Amino acid sequence: MNFFALLWNKIKRAFLDFINAAVPVLTQKFVVALREFGEEEVKLLDIQTITNEEKRKLAFDAIKAEALKKGIEFRDSAIYFLIEVAVQKLNAYKNERIS
Repeated sequence: MNFFALLWNKIKRAFLDFINAAVPVLTQKFVVALREFGEEEVKLLDIQTITNEEKRKLAFDAIKAEALKKGIEFRDSAIYFLIEVAVQKLNAYKNERIS
């Protein structure tokens, strides 16, 4: 396993420990329920030629609509958290492809 893979695994483990310690259960359930949808939305918006702020707003609106459609309770902070997790995962994937 190369250095970057080992480093990424350590970061991922630390991040998951942080989530378990810091993120309320409601947010965790929200992220679990909409993780795939959020990741796909972020991936689709990544290729758009709009500002990051516009991408974040569009992702927020799409995830919020999906949560409402599925009847999932949430706070705005949970949506922003999901977007951040999806962006970090996408960036890690891009960096891994470059290495």
